Amino acid sequence: MPALERLGAHHVVVSADGRFHGKVQELSDGGVDVCLELTGHATFPAAMRSLRRGGRMVVVGNIDTTKIELNLGALIVYHYEIIGSATCSKQDLVDVFGLVAAGELTPMIDRTLSLDRAAEAHRLLADRAVVGRVVLTP
Repeated sequence: MPALERLGAHHVVVSADGRFHGKVQELSDGGVDVCLELTGHATFPAAMRSLRRGGRMVVVGNIDTTKIELNLGALIVYHYEIIGSATCSKQDLVDVFGLVAAGELTPMIDRTLSLDRAAEAHRLLADRAVVGRVVLTP
């Protein structure tokens, strides 16, 4: 069972070619209300096609920085919203730490490594060998 399903995801769609929108539309009865875009060029078109009419895309990452072509007609006809979210406020952090302290939110820490093993941590991340975060300690 994939890690996301163990964590409670109803559906997990994996697409090596970045064309996942058809499966998402099928599973969600026509599209989702909100999607988080984390990658950029490689997944942006399918993420947008995964939205239902009036859907909102929140862009929080841009790993693939290749420029994206945007069909403005789709934004107009389907009433899509695309917004960016790059940071959080101090109050957001206080709220999240409160949820963690109350046991309502559990951070996903794959492993903790000493700082002298930082190169190993980077290799693990590059190899996609972790689920969650790698924490480096002094």
